[in-house]
Amino acid sequence: MRVFAAVEIPDEIKKRILEASKYFAFRDVTLVKENALHLTLQFFGEIDDMQVDEIKEAMRAIKPGAFKVTMHSIGFFRPERIRVVYVGVSEGMEKITGIHNELIHKLNVREEERFIPHATIARVRGMRDRRAFTELVSEYEDHDFGSFTVDSITLKSSTLSASGPAYEDLYKSEL
Repeated sequence: MRVFAAVEIPDEIKKRILEASKYFAFRDVTLVKENALHLTLQFFGEIDDMQVDEIKEAMRAIKPGAFKVTMHSIGFFRPERIRVVYVGVSEGMEKITGIHNELIHKLNVREEERFIPHATIARVRGMRDRRAFTELVSEYEDHDFGSFTVDSITLKSSTLSASGPAYEDLYKSEL
């Protein structure tokens, strides 16, 4: 099964993010649905039940305590080839990064790229009008979507389909 660890985003903040993301509905851009908005801590990919149990054990051992996160600004990765549009994190960034680092250390996972806490809001298959798109993104570079308290992390499975991914909670660990 495909598995990842995540921080859940409250519904009221998801609604604010979705309200802004609708302006990014350009051709060849697929918006993320409300039920799929989350902060990914680590994507593990296809794993077996024994590995799921190891991840649960590692999650149980992470206890930084509850902390505040502020969802802030819209951005994108790799300006030369935009593929992912996201909402970033301002307050709480160090705590989320710390949880990510502790999780991959406990599981001996090799990091492919530098971890940046974010919630993906759109995936881009092509960019016909890069200038218009980047101008729109710049309008949200200092936008505050709200704050919330993180008091748990969730292990989720992801099943891909033509209508998008379907997520199922496998385990929730209190911080």
